[in-house]
Amino acid sequence: MSAQLGLWDVFQEVAFKKAEALVSGWDFSLTVAKLQELDYAGWTKERAELAEKNYKRYLAVTKALDGYQLVPNGDVDRFWHEHILDTRRYAKDCYELFGGFLHHYPFFGMNGDADNKNWINAAEQSTNLWNRLFGEHLYRLEVAAPQKCPQACPGIEGAIQAAPQKCPQACPGIDGAIQAAPQKCPQACPGITGAIDTSYRYLPKFDLRMAA
Repeated sequence: MSAQLGLWDVFQEVAFKKAEALVSGWDFSLTVAKLQELDYAGWTKERAELAEKNYKRYLAVTKALDGYQLVPNGDVDRFWHEHILDTRRYAKDCYELFGGFLHHYPFFGMNGDADNKNWINAAEQSTNLWNRLFGEHLYRLEVAAPQKCPQACPGIEGAIQAAPQKCPQACPGIDGAIQAAPQKCPQACPGITGAIDTSYRYLPKFDLRMAA
């Protein structure tokens, strides 16, 4: 893919509309309920439902970009993790939408300075495309700086939760806070030299028996 191409250059409107219609019918009510459990994530219903809405958007955009993935914000990333944990369903949903398995690679941006710059560039392209499509910022402005996982917490210099945490994790002293900044979990991005190999987009051939 040419280094001059950006996300909008490869975006397919027809594919987006079809994918949007498909995923709109997917039922994530159990995921929304689970994320509201106090001893699990403790999200409000509104937050969980917004994450569901944006995750469905994220999947439709991924389809429209032929499998290239935006850098998700923290809540979309968490919702994606929950989907993956329902392994049989995730495999079937991927097959239905992509015709193959959509992988989730958590280390983009962690392989040296050049990779980190690529990741920051990818995050900028991601939020620009999201804003163009939906008129919204993909990342909350107050925590827009790219974060690693586990990530630093806002207003707490150098603070990382010491206890085992989910990704993205809650920040100490900030009730219910989850970083919504870009996460280290996209795969390939067009026009960004050194981005993760496109073989991580999704497998063109997928044996549905694997999901049985």
